[in-house]
Amino acid sequence: MGAPEAFAGVWERDDRYVLFSTSVQKPQGQNESRREGAAILLKTFYGWHLDRSAEPEEYKSPRTVNDSTCPEAERIFIEYRPLVTSKKSAQDASVWEIFVWHPKLKEASVIPVAIIGSNLYLNFAVKLNSDPEESADDGLDAREEKDPMEGFWCKMAGADGVKLCPSVFDQDIYSSYITSDAVYTIRYWRTDMEYTNAWSSTSSPPEKSTLAQTAAASR
Repeated sequence: MGAPEAFAGVWERDDRYVLFSTSVQKPQGQNESRREGAAILLKTFYGWHLDRSAEPEEYKSPRTVNDSTCPEAERIFIEYRPLVTSKKSAQDASVWEIFVWHPKLKEASVIPVAIIGSNLYLNFAVKLNSDPEESADDGLDAREEKDPMEGFWCKMAGADGVKLCPSVFDQDIYSSYITSDAVYTIRYWRTDMEYTNAWSSTSSPPEKSTLAQTAAASR
């Protein structure tokens, strides 16, 4: 079935290419959400050589092997979950969590990503609904407000890239609560506590507001 349509195409940064939209069968023993194969091509030798470091097993064209490459390509799999839901289908979501499964590791590297136009962002903030009664039951829900800048902006834990090894994340996440005349900074930090959709109420600035107890991407 392949990756979601939003991830179609070739994604480039200064040191690599990433192809999400490869279609492979689900690994044996994984009966939960679908995981898809992905390919990573590293720009080595100052970009003169593309190292096909990770690619699905069904890629049949021969790889160029030299002293800087591994004899066999790595196999990585990615699971896609929409982080911000829309009134349409999940395929229309522009903010996702991607679970990157690396070889020989039991836990996935969870990377929040935002897709805007033809760009993919790893360092961004999402405006959350600060009214729990209006939140979606199965995820985060964006809502319209009179001033689009006012409200709770939750910073996502910035990863350093989609890589062959587990990503490195920011240890502290600084979110913002914006009112008509002030901006308040809310700090989250990495812990081993369980993620929750619960909200906390405040009586001091920002006045009579509700804030997420845990940041969505800090799990």
